[in-house]
Amino acid sequence: MGWPYRFNLFIFDIMGYKLNPITGKFDLVSTSSADLSYSNPAYPTLDTIKKALDYLLYYNPVVNSFTNNQNTLEIGSVVNSINLNWSLNKDKAFLASLAINQGIGDVLPDTSGTSGSLTHVDTFSTNRAYTITMDDGDNVAARNTNIYFNQARFWGKISHKNAPSDAEIMALTGAGIGSGKDLTEQIGKSFNGMDMDGDYYIYAFASSLGSALFKVSGLTNGDFTLVRDNAFTNVLGHTYNIKVYISNNAMGAMPVFSAELAP
Repeated sequence: MGWPYRFNLFIFDIMGYKLNPITGKFDLVSTSSADLSYSNPAYPTLDTIKKALDYLLYYNPVVNSFTNNQNTLEIGSVVNSINLNWSLNKDKAFLASLAINQGIGDVLPDTSGTSGSLTHVDTFSTNRAYTITMDDGDNVAARNTNIYFNQARFWGKISHKNAPSDAEIMALTGAGIGSGKDLTEQIGKSFNGMDMDGDYYIYAFASSLGSALFKVSGLTNGDFTLVRDNAFTNVLGHTYNIKVYISNNAMGAMPVFSAELAP
């Protein structure tokens, strides 16, 4: 810093105030200057130097991050406990309150400096949002972290073009594109580089998402048939309706290939 900054800090120091590097405010460290007055007609409530400096240097509270260790699970899963972690832009010592919903309440004791964590023991199997709320006495900030229970989608290759069983769908391995399963609840997906190696292409997803349209090298291709649209029971025993598309012909490597939501 240049000399004007150091000179200003010196002036505040001899007046009995020191800059707190955590809060950015000037703290009174000498009682000898406790009654140093300040006057500005535009701000009549700022009647001491400390109040004026705190007003000038104040910054709003912000929850920098708020995360959990579950995030997205396959529907049918059951959560028995969840780890929550947070980071704040202000030290806990300068907060009036810090709390999390879902029956947790005050988490100031679980916070060290500007960060904290806890394990919430609770059993649930549906989507849930945790909200942390910080209050510095002047303003409030909040942030959510979510846990989702999603229906899986599956893709890969299969040796026939008949309606596959639940077991055949869950056994798909991706044909070179990922694991053959994810928890993204949308139809749109790139299959660039997928190789059926003489077998049939297969794609399965929750019926509630709509219908699929397929493109090869960027052009719509109708060589795919909906072979199944009925109840499916996943590995966790949860049942929902699923749509299954299979190619009409055996296929090889597909350099540019995708599926998207049909209009």
